[in-house]
Amino acid sequence: MKKRVVISLLTLATIITVFVSCSTNEKSIDNTKNIVEKGKEMITGDETTGKTVKNYSDNKKVSDYNLEKFKLDMESKNYRVEIIAKDKDFFDAPKFEVEIGEDKVSAYDYEELSTLEKDTSAITEKGLVINGTKSSWNKTPHYYKKGELLIIYDGDDIKIINSLYEILGSELYNT
Repeated sequence: MKKRVVISLLTLATIITVFVSCSTNEKSIDNTKNIVEKGKEMITGDETTGKTVKNYSDNKKVSDYNLEKFKLDMESKNYRVEIIAKDKDFFDAPKFEVEIGEDKVSAYDYEELSTLEKDTSAITEKGLVINGTKSSWNKTPHYYKKGELLIIYDGDDIKIINSLYEILGSELYNT
């Protein structure tokens, strides 16, 4: 009798394990199918050329990183930050002066990545010439880019330079 009960319990446990495994497997399969379908929505075949074409433009935003997030990141490093709108100058994007404590950076907040790439490609000679115009700097300029944001720091405060590196990554040009 005990042997029969043990065998019945083992059989029941095996059946439950199989059902639970199948249920989890089905969820994994469904998740994988959903991911594949989303990927297919982004890519379509071009029947005229036979090439694969992405459904989104390079001009669309690829990052949500913007001026407001930059401000929050600098404030999280205990800087007092104030943003002041300025007239456009070198670049084809709205310009802002960002006061960071006693220092300032110039910020250009782009709407399209392609415009940012075009503008940054016009910076030459280690950041000293922009669109063919020699720039006058007080110190050595430091250029940073993240998302659709271009930051230029014309200063030498190592604490600010380190903070910019931690937030925005490596400089565009080793000046």
